[in-house]
Amino acid sequence: MPTSELYCRQLRKSENDGLLTDLALTLLSFSTQYDYGDANYDDDALIEILCTMSNSNIRKICATYQQIFSKRLDQEIREGKTGNYKKLLLILSEGNRDESISCDPQSAKNQAIVLEKKLSQSFTDEKTIIEMLAKKSFRQINLISEEYRKRTGNLLEKDIKKRMSAKLKDALVAIVRASKNIAEFYARRINKSINYFNLDHHNLGRLIVARCEIDLMNIQDEFKFIFRESLQSRMETITSGNYKHALLTLLNA
Repeated sequence: MPTSELYCRQLRKSENDGLLTDLALTLLSFSTQYDYGDANYDDDALIEILCTMSNSNIRKICATYQQIFSKRLDQEIREGKTGNYKKLLLILSEGNRDESISCDPQSAKNQAIVLEKKLSQSFTDEKTIIEMLAKKSFRQINLISEEYRKRTGNLLEKDIKKRMSAKLKDALVAIVRASKNIAEFYARRINKSINYFNLDHHNLGRLIVARCEIDLMNIQDEFKFIFRESLQSRMETITSGNYKHALLTLLNA
């Protein structure tokens, strides 16, 4: 049974409170349309979409966005974002990342050397790093990251955090982490939305709905491995009422 149908049944049994209604709207409208409407104003969602999705999905989202809003996504990015963060998003929005399954070990070693040099300069060459991480395949980026660790003893994402600024840093780190383990990437994003100090209903609902029919089981496995408790247990502790029951329905769909 499709997840949306399961959730609709849960919704009909509920009192339709505010949080549940918000989650319902997220699920029932979740499509390329929902992705884009969210990404238009939410940098976290925009990074998740453009930094982790396949070329085909990015292109579908772009086409749907233009159909709905009569405006191109790249135009929105040009008008609403700035600097090298804007440059990165524009490249990613083209949906032209290399998606070949083969890797080039020697090229990865050379690219790791380039990254080491660029990240150690007093003035970081952000444009070169952007070109590499926005266009190479995720498999190749993972190999580059491993070669970088061997050369420097540091994680690539940690050095990016030290040298890059604001949202550009967040986007590049997302690419590197997604290239290593997409399930772990989303497990950590979900943890950020539902922890014992903060409950971000909007992002939690969006993340669960976005992955519930893709790889949510894998994400739950990673969540338990990293945080030593199940996502279901976390939700049972922190959320409540019909909203909790609806989230648990999605987890077990």
